[in-house]
Amino acid sequence: MPDILLVFERQILRKTFRPIQSKEGLRIRNNKKLQKLIKSEDIVRYITAQIIKWLGHLNRRENTELVKKITEWNPTGVRTKRRSKDKWRDGVIKDLKTLKLRHWSQIVIDIKVWNDLVQRTKPHLGM
Repeated sequence: MPDILLVFERQILRKTFRPIQSKEGLRIRNNKKLQKLIKSEDIVRYITAQIIKWLGHLNRRENTELVKKITEWNPTGVRTKRRSKDKWRDGVIKDLKTLKLRHWSQIVIDIKVWNDLVQRTKPHLGM
């Protein structure tokens, strides 16, 4: 899915920034030039940072709140064949491991530290 988003984003950027006039004629911008124009802030990194921010928001909620209950709920029964067994939270924790972030559940308590971490996540090349 991230690859599809990146391809779509580059298509939009190529239309937004238009072709370059050169001696040979019009030339579309390559991926490196597009990354330089957007300062390496692509859509996948932005979405990942927002998801990590939401995880922090959820962890600071009371255990009695409905949103937190739904997120931590473990369904019983059998899923259909096409559904994966992964939960939303598992994917976010996998992203945090990619960032080599340990003890995130203790860091999340301080909102300023957590938001700073989210901002540092955006340009991370491992995402």
